Amino acid sequence: MNRRVAIVTDTVASVPPEVVQEYNISVIPLHIIRGGKDLGEVDIDREEFRTWNKDTENLPMTSVPSIGEIIDTWQRLALQGRDILHIAMSSRMGMEYSIALQAKSLIQGELADIGIEVVDSCSAQAAEMFVVLETAKAAVKGKSLADLIQISKDMVNRVSQFYLLDTLHNLVRGGRGDRIKMWDGAVLSMKPILELGFHTQGVMVPLGRVRTKAKGIEQIIEVLKERVGNKKLHAGITIGDVPDEAQNLKDILLEQFQIAELYLLKGSIVADVHDGPGALRLGFYSEE
Repeated sequence: MNRRVAIVTDTVASVPPEVVQEYNISVIPLHIIRGGKDLGEVDIDREEFRTWNKDTENLPMTSVPSIGEIIDTWQRLALQGRDILHIAMSSRMGMEYSIALQAKSLIQGELADIGIEVVDSCSAQAAEMFVVLETAKAAVKGKSLADLIQISKDMVNRVSQFYLLDTLHNLVRGGRGDRIKMWDGAVLSMKPILELGFHTQGVMVPLGRVRTKAKGIEQIIEVLKERVGNKKLHAGITIGDVPDEAQNLKDILLEQFQIAELYLLKGSIVADVHDGPGALRLGFYSEE
């Protein structure tokens, strides 16, 4: 008989609480650092954060889970006799994957009879959520760790994340805008469309730039139609601080695509720090 496998991920994956509970997913929070205080993002009031995030000169800092937090979570799961599959945000967007690998090397001697694997999702937010979700669905059906590793890696290859941003300021300030430096100051007033996924090597790359959000959504829908064709669409929209725009995008998707599943996600506060106010984000993949 296969040993039960615990699925672990981070708060950037934005897995809804009801999904976390249904599939018994363990979620480790990333951190916000502001005013000398280090808080897990799950402990931060979202409305208070909206005020912080508008102060572009004094943006909070962010950090990934510590090696201790990861090991504590794994040890708790190991006591339940479960193997562990940890699905991390893109290794090119933060140090979580690297730290989890360090944790694995430190703890494997102690947990010699427990299988531990770390997977780089090459993505974040809704795209990462779909990697986690499909793997967790297979885990509750009793799939082995080896099977789940393969399922998660297959999903990594399939998902993509689109970003329609109001500004590049936060990304550039946070050091995540290396591939966007070709867009000089003259176009910073325009709204960039970016993509993140396995085929972008886990970094955000430019997809286009527009003058209005409406034009941006049009362009995203055009690209989505090229990618998805007549296949059913799995999609997740991050609400952030633009609930009306998120709802509008949801309505467009429902009208123009065959929908397999569609989530409206509160999203990660840490992701909001880097994406900036006004960010509209869509993670997706299509049926095979």
